[in-house]
Amino acid sequence: MLGAKTVQDLRDIAADRLLQKQGSGYHFILDGHILPREPLDVFFESLQHDVPLLLGSNADEGRMFLGGLTIRAASFALDLRRQFCPLPAQLLAHYPASSDQQARTSRANLERDLRFGWGM
Repeated sequence: MLGAKTVQDLRDIAADRLLQKQGSGYHFILDGHILPREPLDVFFESLQHDVPLLLGSNADEGRMFLGGLTIRAASFALDLRRQFCPLPAQLLAHYPASSDQQARTSRANLERDLRFGWGM
Protein backbone atom coordinates (compact mmCIF):
# COMPACT_ATOMS: atom_id res chain seq x y z
CA MET A 1 0.00 0.00 0.00
CA LEU A 2 2.82 2.40 0.82
CA GLY A 3 5.55 0.65 -1.12
CA ALA A 4 7.79 0.14 1.93
CA LYS A 5 9.91 -2.97 1.85
CA THR A 6 12.03 -2.38 4.95
CA VAL A 7 11.68 -0.75 8.35
CA GLN A 8 13.87 2.08 7.11
CA ASP A 9 11.48 2.61 4.19
CA LEU A 10 8.65 3.02 6.69
CA ARG A 11 10.69 5.46 8.76
CA ASP A 12 11.28 7.55 5.66
CA ILE A 13 7.55 7.99 4.93
CA ALA A 14 6.15 11.36 6.03
CA ALA A 15 3.77 11.16 8.99
CA ASP A 16 0.94 12.89 7.12
CA ARG A 17 1.14 10.25 4.37
CA LEU A 18 0.97 7.46 6.95
CA LEU A 19 -2.06 9.06 8.58
CA GLN A 20 -3.83 9.31 5.21
CA LYS A 21 -3.36 5.59 4.65
CA GLN A 22 -4.27 4.37 8.11
CA GLY A 23 -8.03 4.34 7.54
CA SER A 24 -10.45 4.24 10.42
CA GLY A 25 -10.11 2.13 13.51
CA TYR A 26 -7.31 -0.19 14.41
CA HIS A 27 -6.75 -3.87 14.87
CA PHE A 28 -4.16 -6.24 16.18
CA ILE A 29 -1.69 -7.64 13.70
CA LEU A 30 -1.30 -11.32 14.39
CA ASP A 31 2.25 -11.99 13.31
CA GLY A 32 2.63 -15.56 14.61
CA HIS A 33 5.46 -14.50 16.93
CA ILE A 34 4.73 -11.52 19.18
CA LEU A 35 0.96 -11.87 18.77
CA PRO A 36 0.36 -15.44 17.64
CA ARG A 37 -3.39 -15.32 18.46
CA GLU A 38 -6.19 -12.88 19.24
CA PRO A 39 -5.51 -11.49 22.75
CA LEU A 40 -9.10 -12.10 23.92
CA ASP A 41 -8.84 -15.78 22.92
CA VAL A 42 -5.62 -16.10 24.92
CA PHE A 43 -7.32 -14.71 28.04
CA PHE A 44 -10.45 -16.85 27.58
CA GLU A 45 -8.22 -19.92 27.56
CA SER A 46 -6.08 -18.66 30.50
CA LEU A 47 -2.91 -18.80 28.38
CA GLN A 48 -1.67 -15.31 29.25
CA HIS A 49 1.56 -14.88 31.20
CA ASP A 50 1.07 -14.59 34.95
CA VAL A 51 2.66 -11.20 35.52
CA PRO A 52 1.47 -8.11 37.41
CA LEU A 53 -0.39 -5.72 35.14
CA LEU A 54 -1.58 -2.20 35.87
CA LEU A 55 -4.63 -1.09 33.92
CA GLY A 56 -6.79 1.98 34.07
CA SER A 57 -8.79 4.61 32.30
CA ASN A 58 -10.00 8.10 33.02
CA ALA A 59 -13.31 8.65 34.80
CA ASP A 60 -14.86 10.77 32.04
CA GLU A 61 -13.63 9.01 28.90
CA GLY A 62 -17.17 8.08 27.89
CA ARG A 63 -18.19 11.72 27.41
CA MET A 64 -16.49 11.91 24.02
CA PHE A 65 -19.05 9.45 22.63
CA LEU A 66 -22.00 11.69 23.53
CA GLY A 67 -21.40 14.40 20.94
CA GLY A 68 -24.61 15.18 19.11
CA LEU A 69 -26.73 12.85 21.25
CA THR A 70 -29.83 14.10 23.00
CA ILE A 71 -30.13 12.05 26.15
CA ARG A 72 -33.39 12.11 28.08
CA ALA A 73 -34.41 10.20 31.17
CA ALA A 74 -37.79 9.37 29.62
CA SER A 75 -36.24 7.46 26.70
CA PHE A 76 -32.97 6.29 28.28
CA ALA A 77 -33.59 2.51 28.29
CA LEU A 78 -35.26 2.57 24.86
CA ASP A 79 -32.40 4.57 23.34
CA LEU A 80 -29.88 2.08 24.73
CA ARG A 81 -31.93 -0.83 23.38
CA ARG A 82 -31.99 0.77 19.93
CA GLN A 83 -28.26 1.31 19.86
CA PHE A 84 -27.02 -1.84 21.56
CA CYS A 85 -29.71 -4.42 22.29
CA PRO A 86 -32.01 -5.10 25.23
CA LEU A 87 -29.74 -4.76 28.26
CA PRO A 88 -30.33 -6.79 31.43
CA ALA A 89 -32.09 -4.97 34.27
CA GLN A 90 -29.15 -5.86 36.55
CA LEU A 91 -26.84 -3.91 34.25
CA LEU A 92 -29.18 -0.94 33.83
CA ALA A 93 -29.48 -0.68 37.61
CA HIS A 94 -25.88 0.57 37.65
CA TYR A 95 -26.79 3.42 35.28
CA PRO A 96 -29.73 5.32 36.82
CA ALA A 97 -31.70 7.81 34.75
CA SER A 98 -34.11 9.62 37.06
CA SER A 99 -33.38 12.99 35.48
CA ASP A 100 -31.99 14.14 32.14
CA GLN A 101 -28.69 15.11 33.79
CA GLN A 102 -28.42 11.75 35.55
CA ALA A 103 -29.27 9.97 32.29
CA ARG A 104 -26.50 11.88 30.49
CA THR A 105 -23.98 11.01 33.22
CA SER A 106 -25.07 7.37 33.21
CA ARG A 107 -24.79 7.18 29.42
CA ALA A 108 -21.25 8.60 29.60
CA ASN A 109 -20.39 6.07 32.31
CA LEU A 110 -21.85 3.21 30.29
CA GLU A 111 -19.89 4.25 27.20
CA ARG A 112 -16.71 4.42 29.31
CA ASP A 113 -17.32 1.01 30.83
CA LEU A 114 -18.20 -0.67 27.54
CA ARG A 115 -15.42 0.86 25.47
CA PHE A 116 -12.60 0.99 28.01
CA GLY A 117 -13.47 -1.01 31.13
CA TRP A 118 -14.73 -4.14 29.38
CA GLY A 119 -11.56 -4.51 27.34
CA MET A 120 -9.42 -4.24 30.43
